[in-house]
Amino acid sequence: MYRNCQVIPDGPSIATQPQVNDALTGEPVKNVTFEFSINSNGAVASRNGNIVKKSAEKGGFVIKSMQDGMYKVKISKNGYANKESTVAVTNGEMARLTVKLAKTN
Repeated sequence: MYRNCQVIPDGPSIATQPQVNDALTGEPVKNVTFEFSINSNGAVASRNGNIVKKSAEKGGFVIKSMQDGMYKVKISKNGYANKESTVAVTNGEMARLTVKLAKTN
């Protein structure tokens, strides 16, 4: 787990900002699927189920307004090895999640 937080003084909180790069080249990887589920008591990240997002052209995205908690994150993309990680979300802080994916042969 990679986590780096900074306090957001006023305004809406930013929950998490993942970034995914190729493990060999360091280049951003787009269209990587991130699935967030809350880790406590088997509850899910939102009332409608897990939060699922894909990385953009530069390998990242931002999710605003997640409930506080420790999230399990499943990371996947065809042609790359799947990964799992965790990220802690706390109101008023931005949790950064940096992932390096290795290509499969």
